[in-house]
Amino acid sequence: MSVMKLRYYPDPILNAPVDDVETFDDDLSKFVMDMAETLYSTKVGVGLAAPQVGRSLNLFIMDVSDPNEPDELHVLINPSITASSDAMLVAEEGCLSFPGVVEKVRRHVWVEVDYLNEEGEPQSTRFAGLAAHVVQHEYDHLHEKTLADRVSRQTRRGMLKRVKRALKK
Repeated sequence: MSVMKLRYYPDPILNAPVDDVETFDDDLSKFVMDMAETLYSTKVGVGLAAPQVGRSLNLFIMDVSDPNEPDELHVLINPSITASSDAMLVAEEGCLSFPGVVEKVRRHVWVEVDYLNEEGEPQSTRFAGLAAHVVQHEYDHLHEKTLADRVSRQTRRGMLKRVKRALKK
């Protein structure tokens, strides 16, 4: 396993279309393992989409368990949100592609997602609370949206400055 290079805003790949995963093989398994290694190496991330490591693939991973004891890695390949709550929640949200940035974002309280697992088997799961928030955030990455697209224009301008400042450290 190896830690991959993260892509930071405003890297164009973060707003580029992705391709569905069609081949479920050892290369895909290695890529998912490398993504997990990358996610866990950050010590703060709970989700990571393929574009954030430079691959335009329709997949993301997440682990919302205790960061000191990661053990609930979810791999969602070619995901589709099929239902969502009417109820919404505003919560602070960060992003590995926006170091030094935390903004309030409005998301559904729960979402149902159809996806494929690493073996290509169809799955359907309802995620609620933090997991639902993370699913929606990572799903945005797969649909040409970032945290910057969820905030006001004025806030967006300040985000670039904060990212540049954080990367200089």
